[in-house]
Amino acid sequence: MILEKENVYFNRIFIIQSLPDGDKRTGDEIELKIKYISFKESSITVELIDVDSRSSFFNELKKIRELIPNGILPFIHFEIHGNEHGLVLSNNELLEWNDLKEPLRDLNKRTKNNLFISLATCYGGYLLRIYKPWEACPFYGYIGPIGIAFDNDLEASYSAFFETLLLTNDFANATEKLQETVEGNSKLYISMNCSQYFNNLVAQYKEENKNPRIQNERVKQIVKNLKKEYSNRGVSNKKIKREADRFFLTNKEDEEIEKMSKIFFHKE
Repeated sequence: MILEKENVYFNRIFIIQSLPDGDKRTGDEIELKIKYISFKESSITVELIDVDSRSSFFNELKKIRELIPNGILPFIHFEIHGNEHGLVLSNNELLEWNDLKEPLRDLNKRTKNNLFISLATCYGGYLLRIYKPWEACPFYGYIGPIGIAFDNDLEASYSAFFETLLLTNDFANATEKLQETVEGNSKLYISMNCSQYFNNLVAQYKEENKNPRIQNERVKQIVKNLKKEYSNRGVSNKKIKREADRFFLTNKEDEEIEKMSKIFFHKE
C-alpha cells in the first residue's frame, strides 16, 4: 500500500501481542478486521504474533527484520500493556522504552526510513521521549496514546484507523477517524511523521541550548568531536574551544542541525 500524502509504503501488518490471561485479546479482533477488509479491498497481508517474554519479543522483531530483503515492508502494531517506563509483557516483564531504541532504528534503516509503527499501549507516546535529533530516526510514522487508554477504546480506535487506512490509502483521514472514537479527549493520541518529529526535537534542542549548564555540556561534547576531527592537523585546544563556542554564537548551530538531519533521516 502506498500512502500518497505521507509517502510511505507497506505490504504486511504485523500485530505483536502480549496480553495476560483473562484480558480480551484485542489483537485478534484487529487481525480479523484487517483480514476481512484485505480480502475484499486490499492486497495487504496481516500476521498476528503472540509473545510471552523479552526473548520471544526481540526474536520476533529479528524475524521481521530478516523478511525485509525478501520484499516485505512492515507496519508494526503493538497490542501490549504499558506504563511510563515501558511495555509490560504477559509474563509481567518490563521492556523499558530504551530497550526498543536500537531494534526499531535498525528496522527503519533496513526499510530505508519506511517503517510505520502504532501502539495500542498505555503511555505509548513515551517512546518518543527517548530519541535525540542527532540520532537516526526509528520510524517514518508513528501513532499511539500519550496516557491511559482502555482495552475497548483502543480496539474501537484502531479498528476505525485500520479500516479507513486500508479503504482510502489516506493516513490523515485514518488518524481523524481514530481520534473521533475518543469522546472528550481528542489529544489522547499522538500522530506524526519523521519530519514533524525531527522539527519537534530540534525546537526542544534549541530551547535547551539557552540553558547555560546544558550549553556548557554541549560545548564540551563538540570540543571532544572536534579534537577527533582535528587530531592530525595540529590545531590547539584553545582554538578548538573557540570553534565550539561559535556554534552557539553564530549560524554554526544551523550547520550542526543540518548535519543532524542527515543522520536522522538515514542519509549518511
